[in-house]
Amino acid sequence: MELRSASVTALVDRLEKVGHLRRVRDVEDRRRVALEMSDSAMAAGAEHFGGLAKDLGAAMEAYSEEELAVVRRFLLDMTEATMRHSRRPGPPEA
Repeated sequence: MELRSASVTALVDRLEKVGHLRRVRDVEDRRRVALEMSDSAMAAGAEHFGGLAKDLGAAMEAYSEEELAVVRRFLLDMTEATMRHSRRPGPPEA
C-alpha cells in the first residue's frame, strides 16, 4: 500500500484509542510489538460480516476438495502475477 510509517502509526494510534486493537510487546524481544484486535472489534466484525461468512461457507460446501484446490492455486497464481507486475519499474506493458 506504500504507506509512510507516520501514517501507519497514526492509524494504529486511532484504532487503539477507540478500543479496536491493542499493542502487545513480544516477551522475547521487547522491540517487537504485535497488534491484537479487541474482543469488541471481533464482535463488531462478526456482526457485520457474520452473514457473509456463513453464506460463503455454505457456497463452498458445493465444491469438492479437488475443485477448491484448483481455485486456491488459481487465486495464488493470479495474486503472484499481479504482485510481480506492480513491482516493475517503468510504464506498464500493454
